[in-house]
Formats: sequence, structure tokens, C-alpha cells
Amino acid sequence: MDQQNNQSAHSTQSVREKVDIAWNHFTECKTTDGKKQYKCLHCGIIYKGGGIHRMKQHLAGIKGNIASCKKVPHDIRYQMQQNLNEISKKKQQAQQDLSQIDDLLGEDPVEEERGSCSVTKPQSSDIHGKGLDKGKRKIDEIDNFLHLEQNRDLNLP
Repeated sequence: MDQQNNQSAHSTQSVREKVDIAWNHFTECKTTDGKKQYKCLHCGIIYKGGGIHRMKQHLAGIKGNIASCKKVPHDIRYQMQQNLNEISKKKQQAQQDLSQIDDLLGEDPVEEERGSCSVTKPQSSDIHGKGLDKGKRKIDEIDNFLHLEQNRDLNLP
């Protein structure tokens, strides 16, 4: 009976299990106002917010977003660097896949035959991927497009 109570108490404590490899090197706690804090198990420094990705940068020694850990073993540092590189490659691949899908959808022969206007999406030149359009178009542009299509179907100017 105690085992059942223990299992149900454990399942209600965390809705989602922490599966990222970096959780082996950090503890997460909350302040009195409910904000998350992360404590590095190697150097003992407590960081306020930022998430596990930022903590991986701490362990990997990537400067700019967080100070690098001075006490992390070299094998752990290398493991975190590799993990961050894999994540970056997956994001780039997903962006390329999305771009290819947008290209395919944008070259619809039915639209070209009807002479419909195309809705252009803004391009971002940000090299870090921040602010990139992920295929979402502004509601105003879509409404304008639909209005033009409806008028064309009704032969209105």
C-alpha cells in the first residue's frame, strides 16, 4: 500500500520527466516568488532563469549568454558542445525542410493558371535564426488575399 502511495506522489510531483543529459549536472529549484533557478553541480553557481539550453552553454564553455563553468570535466564539456551542435543542425534541417515545403506550396499550378496574386513572406537576414519567419503569415495579408480571390470568383473589380 505504501508503494502505491509513493508512486502516485511521485507522479504528481513532476508532470514531465527531465530527460535532457544536462539535468545530470544541474538542480532546479524555485524562488519564493515561483521563478526557476538552476544550480550547477560542478561549480555551485546558481543562475536565475534561462532554461536548460543556457545551462548547457555554461557547461560547454560557450560565452556570451552565460559564464562558462570553470570546474566541469573536459569530457562533460565536450559532450555538451556536441549536444548543442546536434541541436543546431536539427534546427537548420527543420528550417530547410520548411523552406522547401513553402517553395512547393508557393508554386501551385492552379494558382498560376488563375493568375492569383501571391502573398510574399518577409525574409530575415538574421544569421542566428532569431526572428525567422517559420511559415506563419500575417492575418492581414491572408485576409487581403482571400478578399481578392473572392472578388475574382464573383468577377468584381
